[in-house]
Amino acid sequence: MKYIKIVVFLAIIVSSNFAIAQIDGNKLAKVEYSFEKNEINPNDSIRVIAVITPETGWHVYWKNPGDAGLATSLVVNLPKGFKYGNMQWEYPEVQSADSLISFEYSKTFHILFTIYTPSKIKESEQPISIKTSWLACKEKCIAGSQLDSFNLGKLRISNFWENKFGKIQSKIPQITLSPNFKAEKLADKILLKWNRAVRLPKTFKICPVDEGIYKYKSSYSMEYDAENFHTFIELDKLRTSEPKRFKVVIVPSSGSPSQMEAKAIDIDIDFSK
Repeated sequence: MKYIKIVVFLAIIVSSNFAIAQIDGNKLAKVEYSFEKNEINPNDSIRVIAVITPETGWHVYWKNPGDAGLATSLVVNLPKGFKYGNMQWEYPEVQSADSLISFEYSKTFHILFTIYTPSKIKESEQPISIKTSWLACKEKCIAGSQLDSFNLGKLRISNFWENKFGKIQSKIPQITLSPNFKAEKLADKILLKWNRAVRLPKTFKICPVDEGIYKYKSSYSMEYDAENFHTFIELDKLRTSEPKRFKVVIVPSSGSPSQMEAKAIDIDIDFSK
């Protein structure tokens, strides 16, 4: 649905006014970083949490914003030989407005990733920078960003990991064992099946990771045949490519908050296998 996004953002540009132009998009979200430990060693890894808080009344977007919006992004610049990966996002809110579906955050959310060190570290000074960018929306949308710099050789840690990491982890979708889920690509939809070992409520939300491939819905319903539970995810009729992998996050839309957090599921199925 890339054409919808173009129309939406043209409308935003045309309707922008002087008052909105005076709002500093860089102040519409606050980002704080917390590191797992305060020192690094060769062939080591260190986990990092980005804590992102939108300004009250505004929202920013998930890694797939949906039918409208722009994804929040992290650009990490590291010294030579260092790498980062295993980026994990807290599951988003699924919102529907004027038949458009968006995946967004209106409250504090978290992104986790891991920094990997090389086999040799020559200097104690290891500067890194992280640029976080977002599109904040309310009645209008305004882009913003924040640039943070750190020295991996002189990190400060707080009691954040001890006090909050467990709760944050519960909001990160858990990677499922592939035998529990199977996906079949049909002409215009994906058939997703799962066995009785997976406990999902009758209705749930599905957040596709890849943009422009699927037709988004606010919720999905579980169906049952003789052997498995299943549901269908429609493909976007205007898609420009076919999915090679089925990458989605499933979030139950009923039950207590603690149950929902514990049951968010990350699915990644390779269609070529």
